[in-house]
Amino acid sequence: MRQQKPSVQNSTAINQEDIHPQDFVKLYGQPPVGSAMHARLVEYQLLEEEFRQEDEEVTRELFETDLFRGGEEDDEEVFQLAMPE
Repeated sequence: MRQQKPSVQNSTAINQEDIHPQDFVKLYGQPPVGSAMHARLVEYQLLEEEFRQEDEEVTRELFETDLFRGGEEDDEEVFQLAMPE
């Protein structure tokens, strides 16, 4: 009986410009420091952090803003209706 060797897939070189840095990390792990892919990955991570911070600022502005704040007047005085006689 003859043992079969596991087949080795032909690895083809990929153009690193065609793959997203995040996908590269998922498939191959961290790129070598100083490589073009490493530079792209760092740039992507910095942009993601910047966008996350901007999203947090917008969320804070939208949901922590008191849209109903009035001046010095009391709510009862502002919305009081005249009683019919």
